[in-house]
Amino acid sequence: MLLIAVATAAILLALSVLHLVWALRVWWPIRDEMQLARAVAGFPGISQMPPPLACFFVAGALGVLAVGAMADVFAPSRGEPCKHRRRGGK
Repeated sequence: MLLIAVATAAILLALSVLHLVWALRVWWPIRDEMQLARAVAGFPGISQMPPPLACFFVAGALGVLAVGAMADVFAPSRGEPCKHRRRGGK
């Protein structure tokens, strides 16, 4: 389960960084904006990338999802009692 969570978080984080780069108007991996927009969005007739605010929003959402993917890894187990609790209710 740890491997799946880490892999999912890494992919989501990489996508978040990519959207952040696009929000800063850096065209990568294709330098031409129109070709990049067509390759990424795939809409017929698209000539430019989405506005920076939209890219920032997607970058933030993907970042939150990456943190959420790892949250269960660092959360205490729900099925086991706390180690500091005394047995017998005292």
